[in-house]
Amino acid sequence: MNEHHDKHDKDLMPEDSGIVVKPVAFFIIILAISTAFVFVGVKGLTYVLNRIDAARYEQQQPPTRVADGTKLPQREPLLQGAPQAAGSTTASLLPLADMAKYREKIEGDVKSYGWATGKENTEAHIPIERAKQLLLEKGLPTKADASVTELQNAEKARKQIYTADASGGRLIGKQ
Repeated sequence: MNEHHDKHDKDLMPEDSGIVVKPVAFFIIILAISTAFVFVGVKGLTYVLNRIDAARYEQQQPPTRVADGTKLPQREPLLQGAPQAAGSTTASLLPLADMAKYREKIEGDVKSYGWATGKENTEAHIPIERAKQLLLEKGLPTKADASVTELQNAEKARKQIYTADASGGRLIGKQ
């Protein structure tokens, strides 16, 4: 009974981590070789395509590149610049002039008779002052009594639903 089993025997080894090094190293080697092949392939493809471009455009300059020392033709700006200060000698007031022309056109349309743009011979416009006079003379259009009653009933039902509990929707049809 006095047998004592010593678990700290010198012959026992500590528990291993469970990682097997050989497959991990094999994977890393395969990955490095694959990456090298892809790199060489992309560099080779780039070289071949550059040679094809050079052969195609030997006599003329390629449209996407600028020859040494030359510049591409400058395009006109697509947007107008902002106006400069009033005292500036190179004041560009084009946006303000365009805006003034646009406002004059709209003001002319508001104060004149004519056909609606894009709907000639189907819709016309009248001066705003005349439209106000006609509105005062004839009054605003009113809805039919049936549609007003229907809207009032819908509003009443909506209020009932908002103030009801979870089963309140079943009571609407019974009233």
